[in-house]
Amino acid sequence: MNTNNIIKHSLKAVMLFGLLVSLLTSCGDSNVTLVKDGTMNSYPQGTIGNVLDANFDSTDWSSEEKGGKTFVNFSGEISEGLRAKALAKDYPKGVETHKNIRESIVRSNMSQKFMEELKILQANRPQVEGISQTKKLEAELNILRSKLKEVSEKLYFVRTNELPQSLNGNNPKYEAQKAVYDKKLKPMELEVQRMKEKSSELNQKLYDLRRAMQKEGQNLGKEFRLAQEVLVKNLFAEYLETGFYKEGEIISLKWVVHPNDESFELIEFSSDTVATSSSIFRVAFSD
Repeated sequence: MNTNNIIKHSLKAVMLFGLLVSLLTSCGDSNVTLVKDGTMNSYPQGTIGNVLDANFDSTDWSSEEKGGKTFVNFSGEISEGLRAKALAKDYPKGVETHKNIRESIVRSNMSQKFMEELKILQANRPQVEGISQTKKLEAELNILRSKLKEVSEKLYFVRTNELPQSLNGNNPKYEAQKAVYDKKLKPMELEVQRMKEKSSELNQKLYDLRRAMQKEGQNLGKEFRLAQEVLVKNLFAEYLETGFYKEGEIISLKWVVHPNDESFELIEFSSDTVATSSSIFRVAFSD
């Protein structure tokens, strides 16, 4: 999906009528002069005519009578200077100000780019080897635990069932009988001890490996968050350069004039594309 189209769509909600529709008052000898000599309520420091003529190229003013009403029309092209001012104001703000742009990018083509990057990182990162080692250790540990349980149960059975309860130091055959059972039980006891030590060793390895993988996962998360911020800002910068505040874009405005009280009201805004929002006028009137 084209980034510019996505951004344009997301900016429809912030068109001029959300900000600029306000009553503007002044006085003059003609309808055009009335509007040009008027001021915006939010920016009383400059007249509408001076500001628009200074910031737009090829400006054209006209008035018309239609349906018993009087209208004043303006059209002009965004000048190089106005676009430069707009970029200077908006670029540093970036995605922090234009959250609608950020959300659109994240929801659309950026998510696809991240999926591609994620597959590459997952295929090459050391954590894949760590996962394999973990599974191998867990399998080995499970086998060892099963065998340890089996040998321990066998050792317990021999001690409690095969070894005569009457075997004690008072029996003349004690030493001979004890030697027989010691010989039988000793290897089993040693095997149990070795398996316990091996189990402890494997448990420690497994713990260390999981800790290392957890730390790596945290680092990977930071890496992705940073990559996301960089990608969003790059896409935003690309959008500003190719679509937002295009030099030469024609902007048209229409006011309805109320002759009785010599006032007027902005009723229409249009542009070559929906990408240009009312913020271009905030830039124009801010100086």
